[in-house]
Amino acid sequence: MFTVLTLYHNPQDEKCKQVLALLEDEGVEVKVINYLKMGLTRDEAERLLVKLNYPDPMMALRTEEEDYKALGLASKKLSRGEVAEILHKHPRLLVRPLVMRDQKIIVADPPKRVLELLD
Repeated sequence: MFTVLTLYHNPQDEKCKQVLALLEDEGVEVKVINYLKMGLTRDEAERLLVKLNYPDPMMALRTEEEDYKALGLASKKLSRGEVAEILHKHPRLLVRPLVMRDQKIIVADPPKRVLELLD
């Protein structure tokens, strides 16, 4: 058996709920992190960005969120450190659902993509 999967969970998000249900149906132990309630430290956000390994760290931001528009992020090019600071201050902007197994992290969109971590 493998280690516990970690789900960065927004309990109001349907895709997050679907991912959690899929994992529970598979009998997988899941550590659920409600990052909206708990927040993200700047260091946590930076670690997530490193693991996501996007060529542009801004790909980790949800562009349809009001905070994204209010901060005028569409016209900016930000470093990983700057994106980590934004995620610390505005965790709702984090792409979701994020699921991590050991050092591998994926955005489980569509939700069934989480099954890739079970192989």
